[in-house]
Amino acid sequence: PYNADPTGVIPADTAVASAISDASATPGNGIYFPVGHYTFLSSISIPGSAGDFTVLGSGLSYTHLQCDGTFDLMDCDYSGQTFTIKNIALESAGINSGITGLSCRFLNNVIDNVYIDQFETNLRCAGNILANHLSLNDGTNGLYAGKDGGNSCNGVITNCNIGNNTIGV
Repeated sequence: PYNADPTGVIPADTAVASAISDASATPGNGIYFPVGHYTFLSSISIPGSAGDFTVLGSGLSYTHLQCDGTFDLMDCDYSGQTFTIKNIALESAGINSGITGLSCRFLNNVIDNVYIDQFETNLRCAGNILANHLSLNDGTNGLYAGKDGGNSCNGVITNCNIGNNTIGV
C-alpha cells in the first residue's frame, strides 16, 4: 500500500518513512521490502519507540537498498528493545567520510543474511548482537562494535565475511 518504487528510479524515502511510522505504532511490527532495488536520498530511521521492530527483505540477491554515500543508510535509535534485519543488501554508491551503512543501537540486534557494501563503517553496533550470514565488504571499517548511546556491545557473530575493508573489526 505504500508504493515504494522497486526499480530504483523514484526514491523510496517517503513511502518507507510512512511504512515505518505506521508499523512502529504497534510494538512487534516491521516493514517488508519485496524484490527490488530501492534508492534513498536520506537515512532510513527506526525510532526506539517502535519497541521490537523488523526489517525484512526477499533475499540478498533480490532486495537492495542503496544511497549515494553521503549519509547513513539505516539508523536505529538507542531506546528500542529488539531490532531484526534479515534477507537484505545495503549498498552505497561510494565511500565518504563518516558514513555508516547500518547503525544498530537497540538493546538487542539480530542480523541474519545481510550484505553491507561500500560505507566508511559498514556496521556500527552497540547493544547485544546476534549475527549470522553477515557480509561486510569494501569499507574503511567493516564492523565497529563499542559503547554508543549508553549501550555496550556484546554478542555472537557466526558465518560472517568481513572482506576488503581497511580495518576489519
